[in-house]
Amino acid sequence: MTQFPYFQQLSLTPTIVFEDYWWFAAERHRILERRLAEQPAPWTQDPILQRFKFTNTFRTADRIGQYLLREIVNQPSSDQHELFFKIILFKIFNTETAWELLRQGLGAEPKPGPGWRKAIDEILIEAMEEGIVFWSAAYVMNQKYQVDLKYKHSRYLALLEQMLDKELPAKLASTNSYQAAFGLLRGYTLMGNFVAMQYLTDLNYSRLIDFSENDFIMAGPGAFRGINKCFGLNLNPNKQVDRELAAEIIRVTMEQQDQCLALVGEKPIRLMGKRPLSLIDCQNVYCETDKYSRVAHPDLNRKASDRIKQTFKPTNGAQLPALVLPEKWHDQ
Repeated sequence: MTQFPYFQQLSLTPTIVFEDYWWFAAERHRILERRLAEQPAPWTQDPILQRFKFTNTFRTADRIGQYLLREIVNQPSSDQHELFFKIILFKIFNTETAWELLRQGLGAEPKPGPGWRKAIDEILIEAMEEGIVFWSAAYVMNQKYQVDLKYKHSRYLALLEQMLDKELPAKLASTNSYQAAFGLLRGYTLMGNFVAMQYLTDLNYSRLIDFSENDFIMAGPGAFRGINKCFGLNLNPNKQVDRELAAEIIRVTMEQQDQCLALVGEKPIRLMGKRPLSLIDCQNVYCETDKYSRVAHPDLNRKASDRIKQTFKPTNGAQLPALVLPEKWHDQ
């Protein structure tokens, strides 16, 4: 088994799954590069990656992230209030379907003008009645907020209205640290640590806030499962001390990525040849490694129900549009 001396400072002993972590990160990124180069399928010889759906190694390269960048983040916006509104409204549903429904129903881009909540609520109720599915299965979110409202989406629209009323966009824009910005989002009902971290990352793609992705990280439940498998641990996301250790593991992973890749015979991984893995990328790869290991190492599954639920189905054939990055990254 490969030895990873960089984790001795944390008194950690990597398992075979940690070797998979680095191979998966490299191979999943190669799949993306082959698809962007319009190479024919299959884009990998690995049967697990051929069969099941996994997110990209770099978070910003995922299909939904690319849609968000093209349609919202990189588009001109009149002010921080509107920019925040559009990003969070999109993230609530996290699907192109929801955004296109709203565009069509409103006859324009969604904006935080008078009566926006009622108009959007009515559009989505009508879509539900027609059997249109506009939610993503990616995030499991708490719904114990304004339970007097009949529909799940209505509760989230009420939450967004509360955020705007409390001037959260301005508060985020004036905050002095990435962690403080996370705390502002986490303080709202319906947002657990994972969802708040995902929302924060997307807001940070915009010019509303401007922090390094390597300033702060909060591990989600999937990342905890991956970390536990990679190091034979039993960390609990509900314990502060375990959350701190998980964040430190992710940080060391990010800082030592090139050295770890070299130990398993892989070259450095770069997005568009330039950007290395950030904390949020490493966090996500731990989550995907957990999924990958459910098939690669079934003996490590804690429950018989542990399985990968989504199979891979290429969208629009093999061809992918050219990647776009947050515009502000070009200034960095």
